[in-house]
Amino acid sequence: MGQQWLRAWQFSAGGVTASGDLRVVFDIKSMTLPAPATAVIALYNLAPSTANAIFKAKTVTFAAGYQDSVGMIFSGEIVQVNLGKDNATDTTTTVFAKASDKAHNTGVINKTLKSGSTGMDIYQALIKAMPGMSQGRIPTQDLQQLKYPRPVTMFGMARHFMRNLAESVNGTFHFDALKPQVHITKKDDQGAGSPIILNSDTGMIGLPTQNTNGINVRCELNPQIQVNSVIHIDQKSIQRITPDLTIQGQPTIGSDIFRGGIDADGLYRVVYLEQVGDSRGDPWFCECNCIALSGAGTQSQTRIGLG
Repeated sequence: MGQQWLRAWQFSAGGVTASGDLRVVFDIKSMTLPAPATAVIALYNLAPSTANAIFKAKTVTFAAGYQDSVGMIFSGEIVQVNLGKDNATDTTTTVFAKASDKAHNTGVINKTLKSGSTGMDIYQALIKAMPGMSQGRIPTQDLQQLKYPRPVTMFGMARHFMRNLAESVNGTFHFDALKPQVHITKKDDQGAGSPIILNSDTGMIGLPTQNTNGINVRCELNPQIQVNSVIHIDQKSIQRITPDLTIQGQPTIGSDIFRGGIDADGLYRVVYLEQVGDSRGDPWFCECNCIALSGAGTQSQTRIGLG
């Protein structure tokens, strides 16, 4: 990443493009679980005609970072736009959006595949049933080797069958926050792209901490960091979890089963990402929850949280 200096951002919806000196406040969340990435983006003191154009918009894209390293961090469908006031003088136009919301909520499948079908056949059928979706990053070989000796009947929400398919190859599925794609990620996945080094010189804020869900680390807003990105953290800087010494907490002592594992090589895969910013305030950072690339520790299938 280049020099982290002079914040930059760009908003686009309904033919409106905003950037520069306007105040924007945003909170974008994504994860490697079958739920769409979400975005709440508030623009301040827009002209009434501009606010009304955004009010009628269907989709939104948002990029952020620094002047020499701005990148897309969200693209999705608008759920609602609120026109309001933050105080007596400042008006707000707040956009609530989800990535691939239509595919998640309206993707229905009614199809029977013949005996001998593979996991790849099922994946392709499910993709076609999800409006606007395309193939993402998937374990192709595992899906091709997964064969069904009997006909496979699917009737209902496509996301339910996609989740079952992902679990069949020891993984989870999720919607991309930037593109209309569906990914299947195995639990031992080695991540996407080259490792991004995080330390005090490259934007890490404070010290990373270990908790029951993995390793939490905060850094300056970096559009290169996305869900499934691999980051490198010096394990000496990780603050270890505080053990619970009560009777109820004794199973956690000395065991990585109940805590986020430490990777000997310092490599971690991002499984939960929150990108927060205020162009006129202090926040402008990424909050990452990561799991060890070596597989040490476990990833919760019900909640990836920030501690």
